[in-house]
Amino acid sequence: MSLTVFISVILAAFLHAVWNAMVKKGDNKYVTLTAIVLGHVPIAIIVIFFTPLISVQSLPYIIISSIFLTGYEWC
Repeated sequence: MSLTVFISVILAAFLHAVWNAMVKKGDNKYVTLTAIVLGHVPIAIIVIFFTPLISVQSLPYIIISSIFLTGYEWC
């Protein structure tokens, strides 16, 4: 495993742990989760400008993935 992949995995695990701690520590878990999810929007908008356009064939996979992710986050 390359060092870049290793650091990416460790960083993702750290961010996931911080995200879970914030939700568990918050008084209203739904408001906290909503704030965290909406906090991704500005970053996503910036990333959109630096990535190539997606193909139309990948849209069903993106939609299904977003449905599963939304269910996962709310459960």
